[in-house]
Amino acid sequence: PLIDQAKKPFFYPLDGEDKTCLPGGGTNPLVFGLGDTPQQRLSRFVPTIVEQAGKDWYFIGNDYVFPRSVNAVAIQFLQDAGGSVVAEEYVPLGTSDYRPVIDKIANSGATVVFSTTVGTDGVAFTKQAREGGLFDRMTVTGVATFAPEVYGGLQGFADGVLTSDRYAEAIDNPVNTEFIAAFRETYDYQLPIGGTAAACYGAILLWREAAAKANSFEPEPFAKACEGLAMTLPQGDVEIEVDNHLLKQPIYLLKIENDAYQIEEDFGQIAHPGHEGCSVV
Repeated sequence: PLIDQAKKPFFYPLDGEDKTCLPGGGTNPLVFGLGDTPQQRLSRFVPTIVEQAGKDWYFIGNDYVFPRSVNAVAIQFLQDAGGSVVAEEYVPLGTSDYRPVIDKIANSGATVVFSTTVGTDGVAFTKQAREGGLFDRMTVTGVATFAPEVYGGLQGFADGVLTSDRYAEAIDNPVNTEFIAAFRETYDYQLPIGGTAAACYGAILLWREAAAKANSFEPEPFAKACEGLAMTLPQGDVEIEVDNHLLKQPIYLLKIENDAYQIEEDFGQIAHPGHEGCSVV
């Protein structure tokens, strides 16, 4: 509502569900989602992990809307790939002792654990999973839990984790090289750089390109110029979809090794399907 009242274009650079639709249907002409959606991040990732690590998955997440909504998408892709849910469990935010849960996971018969525990919860889960031998018994994977933004807490405990993301420092293109150098110099930052920082940098590049294309900063021509805009950003070649204002962009299979997110596979550009899962009501 604030965007509509202000009549100003809004770029949303974080990952998450589609927020560009209108309550009655259609696309908000002023809203653009630059982060990837769960559908984009998981559509190729889930069947790839099924093929590599097995069909029986244990889902563990914090008990609020994000983990539940992401897991619902992952479970659909899992079932489409012929997999099955051994268990789906949610714990309160602020949980610090995951040992009882880890014991259940270890004895569940699952071949894969998919975590959507977040922030300090995700750090606690990962450390205790490592100490409890979970990494020796199954493939540990998930999203949010293993984001580079929290790697400072994961350092030393997350080697071997497989995850999926729109960005990694290992992406080889001139825009990313320039971004990494500028970010590290500006912030004296030594840990792996995450997709949020890259997306905010990319948002400014898209903004500049759209303004040049429209030859205007006025909301209507500027927003119209964003539609179909294609260029290279730190994550690779992207395009703002005309129909839903979401960014078609590359998604990568990543493996955490030696304090870095290594690219195991480039899934290529993936578009979000229409306004599937839009949360604007």
